[in-house]
Amino acid sequence: GLKYGFFSLPSDIVKPLAQGLLVAAAIALFIPPNFVAEYFFSNEYIMLIMMLLVSLPVYVCATASIPIAVALMGKGVSAGAIFVFLMAGPATNASSIVVIKNILGSKTMYQYVILISITAIFFGLILDTFFDISHLMISNLNHVHQNSDRISTIITIFFLVILLNAYIKNNWTSSKNHQLTKTIGSSHDKESLSLQVGGMTCSHCKESVKNAVYSCEGVKEASINLQNGEVIIKGTGFDEFLVKEKIKSKGFTLA
Repeated sequence: GLKYGFFSLPSDIVKPLAQGLLVAAAIALFIPPNFVAEYFFSNEYIMLIMMLLVSLPVYVCATASIPIAVALMGKGVSAGAIFVFLMAGPATNASSIVVIKNILGSKTMYQYVILISITAIFFGLILDTFFDISHLMISNLNHVHQNSDRISTIITIFFLVILLNAYIKNNWTSSKNHQLTKTIGSSHDKESLSLQVGGMTCSHCKESVKNAVYSCEGVKEASINLQNGEVIIKGTGFDEFLVKEKIKSKGFTLA
């Protein structure tokens, strides 16, 4: 559990988390308080619909969406609208909608989008109607701010060290895989394969690709680099065409 929490998980989320923190920091620094709510989302129902329309085509990784959601809530966006963003953002994007249409058909694609939209709006309305989460959050943030001490600073530094270690580890792994790719490319070993997979954005995508690869007979080892999309496969007489088809069937692309 400790190994996963302090090493494995940070390695998977360091890039999207850093992106989310940067976007959240920009929102917090450059957008005045309540600016979004006053000028863009003047009505509660309009706020939910607008957030849905923004979230459906634009993919936001679940990891990156958390700090962005906190920053938006601090600018006056309601908890219900934030819930819509947290649900629809990671669940859909323009490319995934197209993939669903191509693989499962237009009917399933429309059902998928409508189900996510209705569910997000429904529970967003429940949050805004029955729970004053925004008030609780602001009170909690003020309380923490008033009682900040050295412990907060120490925890922040510790957190940054974990992320820095994960970033360095990912770069080292990427370099190692690059050298391995060169070796595979220079030899004519039919039992090794290097692929460039597009569309992997989080650890769940990585697991989907890994499961697809290992489902093919003859595959013994698969090394997947989430940062650059490189997949290196080793085995004993596996079917290259089948491996590629399995990966594409999960909605990913091959360069």
